[in-house]
Amino acid sequence: MKGVGKSRWAVVFEVVLSVVWLVAMGLSGFFFPGFLTSLPVFKIKEIQIYGTNSVSPSTISSSVYQVSKSNWLFLDSKRLLEKVNELTNNSLEAVRVERDFSLGGARVNVYVKERVPIAYVMYDGGMLMMDGKGEFFLQSSGGKRASHRLHFFP
Repeated sequence: MKGVGKSRWAVVFEVVLSVVWLVAMGLSGFFFPGFLTSLPVFKIKEIQIYGTNSVSPSTISSSVYQVSKSNWLFLDSKRLLEKVNELTNNSLEAVRVERDFSLGGARVNVYVKERVPIAYVMYDGGMLMMDGKGEFFLQSSGGKRASHRLHFFP
């Protein structure tokens, strides 16, 4: 009769199986995001933009592709708002993203809320606006980033 413990080949088999499993999980974690971007189910097929008045819809749609890398899984409302505000001089207050799935790709609906100016500050370089929450922004300049500093003197 054999001993009570596991045989040597069973222990080796368990160790090899564990190592193979760890390597397979590491490789799948590394290659899985790239695999997802190649599947047509996860591609953005169409972008619909709602709520724009002064901001160009093409600026928002190009920001969607930059933030999401053309994959709806990687699209985040917070990052999209930061990117669009970077391009439009802080002229959006909020962004909400909805996704409609299909086998051929996803339709992304982007709902934006633009800042409504309540005060205007004229200075030698142009006009700076302020919304109801006290946030300063500039009139959208066609996607060009404008950097202006406002100096307050006592």
